[in-house]
Amino acid sequence: MDAYQRGVLLNKLADLIERDAVQIASLETLDNGKPFKDSYMIDVQSSVRVYRWVNLKCEVGTFYKPLDTTPAGQTRTTARPFP
Repeated sequence: MDAYQRGVLLNKLADLIERDAVQIASLETLDNGKPFKDSYMIDVQSSVRVYRWVNLKCEVGTFYKPLDTTPAGQTRTTARPFP
């Protein structure tokens, strides 16, 4: 599976999380005792944003950016989302 196809799947996952956000936030609240508002507005929405961000990186192919370091070799840098 190439990066674009993974991005499409991640976008679908973000759509499903948005669709079931209330249920996911309720489970998160039961699991760790946070107020529902924090689970819904912070945890669930942050998860959706991270999946959409990774989807965007997969679509445009910016996870691996070649750097011109030496004529003999090639170095790659990886972009990673921070929670």
